[in-house]
Amino acid sequence: MRKTLPLLILLFSGCAYYNAFYNAKKYYNEGLELKKKGNKAYMDKFRKSAEKCEKVIAWYPNSRWMDDAIYLLGLNFYEQDQFDRAERKFRELLEYYPDSPFAPWSYLYLGKIYIKRGKVSDAMFYLTMAKKSGDKKVIEEVTKEELKVYLEDGEHEKVINLGNEYIKKYPAKKEEIMKLIADAYLSKGDTTRAMLYYRKTMGENTPDSLKIKLGEIYMEKNMSDSTISLLKGINNPDAKILLAKAYVKIDNPDSAIACIEEIARIRRDKYSLISNILLSEIYQARGDTAGMMKALKKAKGLSVDDPLKEFALRKYNYYADLERSKTDSTFNDSILAEDLYLYAEALYLYAGKPDEAIRVFLKLEREYPEFYLRKKSMFARAYLYLNYLHDTLSALKLLDTITTFQDTSIYVKKARELLNEIQKDTTNSKTTE
Repeated sequence: MRKTLPLLILLFSGCAYYNAFYNAKKYYNEGLELKKKGNKAYMDKFRKSAEKCEKVIAWYPNSRWMDDAIYLLGLNFYEQDQFDRAERKFRELLEYYPDSPFAPWSYLYLGKIYIKRGKVSDAMFYLTMAKKSGDKKVIEEVTKEELKVYLEDGEHEKVINLGNEYIKKYPAKKEEIMKLIADAYLSKGDTTRAMLYYRKTMGENTPDSLKIKLGEIYMEKNMSDSTISLLKGINNPDAKILLAKAYVKIDNPDSAIACIEEIARIRRDKYSLISNILLSEIYQARGDTAGMMKALKKAKGLSVDDPLKEFALRKYNYYADLERSKTDSTFNDSILAEDLYLYAEALYLYAGKPDEAIRVFLKLEREYPEFYLRKKSMFARAYLYLNYLHDTLSALKLLDTITTFQDTSIYVKKARELLNEIQKDTTNSKTTE
């Protein structure tokens, strides 16, 4: 009986170790699946897995499987974006268990961490170390990560050319590599080829983030129906906002409202801000001023550090003063003119809508011809024509008009300078030709 006792203890502790480690791996795998689906519950799974790993390390410090637990703990930290803690674990494994089968993978993850940090040379060092292991699966992963480094470094052609080579060499990574090629085309501004490659990666388990990226391209190409077909049913705020914009494009405001009204009402973050601004535009198009103002009031009141909040505030102020001016005969028109100017400015500075900004600046100039900011408004329009709409002819015409004003205004001076600059560039271009 005495002889068998140590064996029983060993068996018991071994079972306990495996039970704890089995649960750690189980939680980790469940976390990965939830993360792929965009389900925020993944964080809880990774935390539970990390806790189990830490217990295994504390309870069984002399176990020959200690490297398994350290590596898995590093993975859990990595998936939670706790990169400093993950790095410490991967380095710990390399220091104490250099011959572990997880050593090449630790080098790989150190490379991935440095890619996240934007430290390209450090990332390539660790990826090279991982590749030296000769492990085929590690090398496949390294290949993909190297493409990410080139993409981060702006070497788009290299990503495209090497990526197409790697697809043939590493067919198991085909979808992931095609996504990186698509990202490279998108960064180059070639949305057509980006769209083709993104489409090739589509499958049953396509992550929502990729669908959203493709949906954004569809919207840019005015393919609203394709956006709706792709994103319908995805429970993700980015997808719902994009879906709402697509419904607006096909003149289906009720479906657009249904997509975002809950986000706008319940959330207190940037998604609520964007949703409320979009709702304000839908209500405005319907002629529902009360609905528009309610949505803008919610947007401007959010505690969110985002340029769109300033846009919401300026738009709200203009329309609030406009309503007040209709019933108050003593209301000062100059206040309304200033509100309108600030709203027009916010349209391109904060909302990224130069077309609408030009329309509002024009409204200001027509309705308030004596307004002291009229010349500034005209110069702003010329700037937008030139730099955003690339309409040099309209810009030249407007700048020429500004220079006819008989005063020493800074905007008359700026208009002359810009006019001379454009004319000089045009002359130089013709000479070169």
